[in-house]
Amino acid sequence: MRLLSDKKALIESRGIFEKIYSDYNRRIYVSPDPLQFLYDYQNPEDREVVALIASSLAYGKVAQILKSVGNVLESLGPEPAGYLASAASEDLQIKFKNFVHRFTDGDELSSFLSCIGGILRHQGTLEDLFMSHYADNTWDAAESFVSELLACGGRDNMFLLPRPSNGSACKRLALFLRWMVRCDDVDPGGWSG
Repeated sequence: MRLLSDKKALIESRGIFEKIYSDYNRRIYVSPDPLQFLYDYQNPEDREVVALIASSLAYGKVAQILKSVGNVLESLGPEPAGYLASAASEDLQIKFKNFVHRFTDGDELSSFLSCIGGILRHQGTLEDLFMSHYADNTWDAAESFVSELLACGGRDNMFLLPRPSNGSACKRLALFLRWMVRCDDVDPGGWSG
């Protein structure tokens, strides 16, 4: 009998959650959130790069997150995908040598950006990389996605790129995926797969 009442309560509460979603899933409520940076990029290749950078730096106080992401994006210019696809690792190390976001320093950030650039040069897009590993299991694909990104930078571990196999909840990676696949009033999407 309890199972039936629990199910009934769940069904009744769905309407409440649907109402909250329809009332608050709007861009006017996004700021301050690192998601807001994606709205400035119409090109899907730029948007996916911005999404990975913004979601990866989304730890700590929101004011510092916004400042750090803003500084990185300003340094990459109006077309971050194109910039990273052509940037040399050494140039990125010089450009971001003084970068600090909590415990991410310039070396880790430049390596991270170099990894992204390597994927853009050799795979085409971050979506191409992710989808090349997707076979009905998001977290298996996420594991392979992170492994290949790290391999491009010659590393096997990096805080900015959490791995499901290391026991991480991968919240920041899940943010990135949500921003890229869900297209609604808040999430701009960009990936077709």
